[in-house]
Amino acid sequence: MVAKHFLTVATLAAVGAALLTGCGDSEPSGNELVLPSAPHSPSPPVTTTEERRTRGVLGPYDTGVGRNGAEVSILSVTDEVTNYGPATVFTFQIFNASDQIIEGSDWATPTVVYGPAGIPAEWFVSTADQLGLGTVGAIPPGSRQTVREGYKVSKAQLTETVVTEGSLIWSGDFSTFQR
Repeated sequence: MVAKHFLTVATLAAVGAALLTGCGDSEPSGNELVLPSAPHSPSPPVTTTEERRTRGVLGPYDTGVGRNGAEVSILSVTDEVTNYGPATVFTFQIFNASDQIIEGSDWATPTVVYGPAGIPAEWFVSTADQLGLGTVGAIPPGSRQTVREGYKVSKAQLTETVVTEGSLIWSGDFSTFQR
């Protein structure tokens, strides 16, 4: 550590001496310290929060492509009154962009975690409300299917939310989601 500190101080002193030497007379004395110039690299551009997303994490309005080739997007996030009381309903659309049949069992129940503390929202099934039923049968290539999932949380609480379905992860503010 001391050697590293000494090297840093010595380097700074040499740079300062080189700068001072260049400020004096215009005649070179032959004793100047010549440092190799570092290649110039421009400063990185200023990025917004959306641009700083972690690789592989989607924004609320993004469409993700799962490992099975399914393109999945969130169509809506709504407050609804269900047979189990007030809930937030996420409506997902699955599009089979692959050339293989996607089996219904490939749909994993999405998880919703919200708030600074990362509280898991309670998922529920309601056949009367058509919630939590997953996909119906297989999805052939070029076909779409819509899936509705219900959670015991109000939409207003979803300001900091992570939604995960299989290999896909969406993150952001879902409290104002409107498509």
